[in-house]
Amino acid sequence: MDKIHRISSFHEYRPPVPSSGRLIGVSSANTADLLSIANDLYDEAGYSRFVYSVTKSQLRTYCDEFFADFVENVSVESDDSEGISSKIAVTPEEPVRCLVYDAFRSPLFTAQEFKFLTGTDLFTGIGIYSLSSKFGFGDESKKGLLGKVAQYNLQSQNLSLGMMVAIIQPDGKWQLALGQIRVHKYTKSNSGSVCIALFDPAVFISSIFTKKSLKDVQHEKFDIYLPLVGDMSYYK
Repeated sequence: MDKIHRISSFHEYRPPVPSSGRLIGVSSANTADLLSIANDLYDEAGYSRFVYSVTKSQLRTYCDEFFADFVENVSVESDDSEGISSKIAVTPEEPVRCLVYDAFRSPLFTAQEFKFLTGTDLFTGIGIYSLSSKFGFGDESKKGLLGKVAQYNLQSQNLSLGMMVAIIQPDGKWQLALGQIRVHKYTKSNSGSVCIALFDPAVFISSIFTKKSLKDVQHEKFDIYLPLVGDMSYYK
């Protein structure tokens, strides 16, 4: 695999910083666990279990020097109650961990990215994100921010053109957005689009266990146009 060359300028992707990151352990969830997570208010650890459990069959490992160094520099808070560093608590023989960090943010919202890893090898299969705001999301703000997540996914040169995004309201209720990004290869300007399907998490997970096609379960669907910045030849 070619080395990933990330671009960085005022108008383009900016690499995340380790001070925004943390590591959490991940384990597979059974059917009852997944339904409980889907019906409960949003929880970061629960969401990471949810995503890992429904995507693990499609994951494959790859190396990324930037994130190998990034993980080593994630700040670790001590656990005073145990008198040990929490770094010890997250580095036992845990086969899979989840790296969570701020992808981009503003005073109005925060977008986080989730990456699964084992050792220093990362898993790829789908880009995983969350969007939260203390002011909430309306229909138009959802679309605009999902477009920003798709742009970030491309300009950070993630290996997958698929994405899964938790959209979290201030009261903890959440929706699940599935997106498929398309880069428009045969145009002079760099542009793309993303097809979004927006689900209630419980409806989404129930459809998997009943083996229904996602197109046959209740959801909202829309397309978002993406004006892209920088060299998109990586995807062309």
